[in-house]
Amino acid sequence: TPIEYSNLYERCWKYEPDERPSIQDVVSTLKTVISKQSEMEGLQNQNPVQSDSIDSLNSSNNFS
Repeated sequence: TPIEYSNLYERCWKYEPDERPSIQDVVSTLKTVISKQSEMEGLQNQNPVQSDSIDSLNSSNNFS
């Protein structure tokens, strides 16, 4: 579980209702967390380099 979720849970579980976030704050926090996660996943999925492609390039560029 991302730390942002844990922090949000703790804030929502505060004993004093006045110390809990409003629903608008909860939604805003969740949107931010989801957006960051989606952005990270997108960056990880951008044209990953395959190790066999690198091996192929290395073997084709042997200069003797």
